[in-house]
Formats: sequence, structure tokens, C-alpha cells
Amino acid sequence: MVFDNSTYFISHLKKKKNRFDKTTMVLGKYIDENYGTEQANAIYNATAPIRVDDLQGGFITANSMLHGAFYDVNGDFIPLSGFNEVQFADVPLNAHTMRLSLFVGDENAFQVEAGKFATVFEEYEVPEDGIFIPKLIIPKENTQNEIAT
Repeated sequence: MVFDNSTYFISHLKKKKNRFDKTTMVLGKYIDENYGTEQANAIYNATAPIRVDDLQGGFITANSMLHGAFYDVNGDFIPLSGFNEVQFADVPLNAHTMRLSLFVGDENAFQVEAGKFATVFEEYEVPEDGIFIPKLIIPKENTQNEIAT
């Protein structure tokens, strides 16, 4: 393998910004911030659990922080972790997941991300862990198959 000056081997693991997958919503429900339970309400949809264990002790935000709560690794509600109508939330040290409520119709522009401030919307993409190798060059003589030119 040959690398030029601008090439480096393992760069980073690919992370995605938007953690909200609209295909996993629970329709007609909101998250009760006092108990972490789903409650029926036709104007809301609830997110499925969203992983936040990599943000413990940090912050998470969404472009709409309505009725939300945090849960531990066993899926149990973390007492006093609920929130409603805030700009961002502190991720408890024992949090594994969180759930949020969003208004029906907001799912195509809803974004959940790390930090204290919502940024420009990006579509959700399935997270990928892997190795990013830019400009990897493998000379023809080091391959087993012909390389089309």
C-alpha cells in the first residue's frame, strides 16, 4: 500500500449528528416528564429510546425539547431527570437512553444532538462504526484481481 502526504491511516469513527430516527416513533403518545411513562395524546408522537450513554455528564438538545426523560441501562426512569420546554438538558451520569415528545407533523424536521444549541437540521442516518481511510492507494501488483482502467 502506498500513501501520499495527505493520507493517514485510521482517521476517526464516523459519527452522525442527528440521533432521532423517525421510523421508530410511537404515534399518539408523549413522554410524561414526571414518571418517564408514555401517555396518550393525539397531538404528540414519542421517540423510541435514543442512546445517550456517550454523553453522560454532558448536554443534549433538540430543536424542540418537549416532555422528555432519561433512563438507565435497564430502561428504568431516572427520578428527577424529566424536563419540559427547555433549550437543552443535562445528561445524568447513569443515563443510557432518553425519550422525547414531538408534535405530530414535526418529525420531518426534528433533530436530537449533542450540545447546548440546536444546529442546522440534518436527516437521520443509521450510525456506522468503522474506519475512514481517505486516499487509500493499493498498487496493482499488490492485488489478486485485475484493476479495471
